[in-house]
Amino acid sequence: MSNDSSIIKVGIRGMAGSLGTSIHHVLPRQKDMSLALGVVRDDSTFKRFLRRRKSLTDYPDQLAQSDSHMPRTLALDDERVSASISRDGVTLVPMETSLLSSCDIVLDCATPGTFRAWNANHYSKLDHTLVVS
Repeated sequence: MSNDSSIIKVGIRGMAGSLGTSIHHVLPRQKDMSLALGVVRDDSTFKRFLRRRKSLTDYPDQLAQSDSHMPRTLALDDERVSASISRDGVTLVPMETSLLSSCDIVLDCATPGTFRAWNANHYSKLDHTLVVS
């Protein structure tokens, strides 16, 4: 599809985890979807994600907006962080509810038990589809 308005913009919370990584890898095959937002924690799971990313030849050294394998925005799931940080050449921005508004659908693939706090802080303000795994 060439019309950008017909592309479904997807956000994945927990993108570096098992389910999030699987979805993140198959999403570029969907011609009517693009990965608009990835939300990760700066923990061992994200470090493994970065190592896997470096080992794949079709991944760029830096995140790029035109790269279909990486989200347009990669946000850090940590309320204590208020400024962008960099990990292995990847820039993570602080998580804000407004970032979720750039998505047509949000898939929550994060650790079970973390939904309640996110619902109160972010999801309750959304007016579009949310899928919780």
